[in-house]
Amino acid sequence: MIRLRSSPYRVLRILTCEFRWGHLIIYGTVPTYYMKQVAQETVRPVPGVEKITNRVSVQSTTDFG
Repeated sequence: MIRLRSSPYRVLRILTCEFRWGHLIIYGTVPTYYMKQVAQETVRPVPGVEKITNRVSVQSTTDFG
């Protein structure tokens, strides 16, 4: 999705999306819940998106031990 690829947040640029019949699904991993929400709000205004399923996982850098 071009909106995520051009995000000023580098972590959002590696997320992937699947789009079918107005339903957008976002996949990937980010370090904070805030970034998960930013990803969702970044794609919300895209024309044709009627429903968003946010399957982005939150895994903080402290979880990598």
